[in-house]
Amino acid sequence: MKKVLHLLTALLLLVSLSGCHHDKELQKMIDQLNEECPIALGIVGQMDNAEYSGNTVTFNYTVLSNLINMDAIRSNMDEFHNYMLENYKTNYDRDFQMLMDAIVKAGADLVVVFKQEDGQSITLNFTAEELAANVPQDDGSPEQALETIVKSARMQLPMTYPNGMTNTDVKLEKDHFVYVYKCGPNHNLDTLSANAEDCRKEIKELIDGHVDASFDQMVELLRLTHRGLMYRYIGADDSTRVVEIALGPDEI
Repeated sequence: MKKVLHLLTALLLLVSLSGCHHDKELQKMIDQLNEECPIALGIVGQMDNAEYSGNTVTFNYTVLSNLINMDAIRSNMDEFHNYMLENYKTNYDRDFQMLMDAIVKAGADLVVVFKQEDGQSITLNFTAEELAANVPQDDGSPEQALETIVKSARMQLPMTYPNGMTNTDVKLEKDHFVYVYKCGPNHNLDTLSANAEDCRKEIKELIDGHVDASFDQMVELLRLTHRGLMYRYIGADDSTRVVEIALGPDEI
């Protein structure tokens, strides 16, 4: 009986020491992440910092008010919650996979806070059990990662910009990742078509300029899945009138 008790004590001690080890590893990774913060996310906003306290990790983000539709997300919170879990499972970034794996090994919960400059915010809460069931997959599929980006974008649509143009859809087609826009009354498709080559050059400059981290990640996924990038514009008064401005897979 004493041998059994000694064995149980040893096992409990091993589990305790293992948990402590994972806590220290996770704290080290959080500290390293904070040394890089704030991390610019291009035109989307930035990651402000990360916290690890009370066995809970918190990611804090500031997002731009004109690019994130908070009301649309609030009306789809369950779907957004599930989307984020799927994103954590299929995220193609290796460093992010390692961080999520460390959170899972430490048995920590996760809180994600998206805050806008006007004070609005959205908070998502993930239990340790949820995260463990969605641990990042090694060598995640680029196709899955693109599908996750599409799901995320669609949650916020439609989105109307100050120039009167409305982003109505985002989709994956065989050869392109497609943004669909409905033109406003002040937009002329003839003018847009006439300036298509200049628009193509601007898109190529954006890709080559690496000014947006999230956009850069999407471009890398397009390369891995051999897709181009297309902007499809639909006329304000005539839905059958369409102008497409695209870069082919070999131009990305």
